[in-house]
Amino acid sequence: MSNYKSVFELQELQQLAKINNSSLNTTHSACNHGFIFDEHLTFSDQISALSKSCYSQVRQLRCIRPFLDSKTASLIATSIVHSKLDY
Repeated sequence: MSNYKSVFELQELQQLAKINNSSLNTTHSACNHGFIFDEHLTFSDQISALSKSCYSQVRQLRCIRPFLDSKTASLIATSIVHSKLDY
């Protein structure tokens, strides 16, 4: 029974990957308007990319941090993260 199910699922996937006798390449994730959709819609790829981007931007503050007071540095870091989340 499980072998039949595997063959059936494989045929179903092959049918989904063919439109008008043209093959479609499948992918794990796709980006549309800056948002990453993965195959299971778990948003894990989007969250990872967003986290990396925020971390990178905030980390770049180290270059100018000696010239900023604590409140200004916090404000800039918060603004960076909020702008990424709001986009």
